[in-house]
Amino acid sequence: MRGGRILGRKSLSNIIGAVILIAATIVGGLMVYSYFQRSMGAFMNMGNGVTVTASATPIGNGGELVYIKVVNNEPQSITLKEVVFVLSNGTSEDAYIESGNNGYTITTVASTATTTPPVPLGPSGQLVAVGTTNLSNIQDVYIVYEMGGQTYYTNPMSVTTG
Repeated sequence: MRGGRILGRKSLSNIIGAVILIAATIVGGLMVYSYFQRSMGAFMNMGNGVTVTASATPIGNGGELVYIKVVNNEPQSITLKEVVFVLSNGTSEDAYIESGNNGYTITTVASTATTTPPVPLGPSGQLVAVGTTNLSNIQDVYIVYEMGGQTYYTNPMSVTTG
């Protein structure tokens, strides 16, 4: 026996300290992982709170009759800025939703971009717009909107024909 210790016997405090350190590292790593996953999930869901569905029916003059439904699932009001049609050749055309006496209409006239006021849509609100376009072969559609001073884009959605 030397200095109150029994010779040949090792202390457990080093092993306990290492286990505590490893446990703290694992817990810290899980906290960082969880925060990162939540942040990425919120980022990936931006723009998913507003959904758009559309269908287009060819008409005799080479254009299409377009029906668009926009649903706001965001917790606050949004302002619809424009509709973007993606054609089958890969080009895109801007369109605008106008509020009229008979509901909402769709126009592709570029001059209306400066005169058409943005259309507000409250939480849980929905809007249906119908209009004829001089476009043919519309493949996808997405909406450009503002919410809380920021501009967002919905995911492009396939346009059904019919």
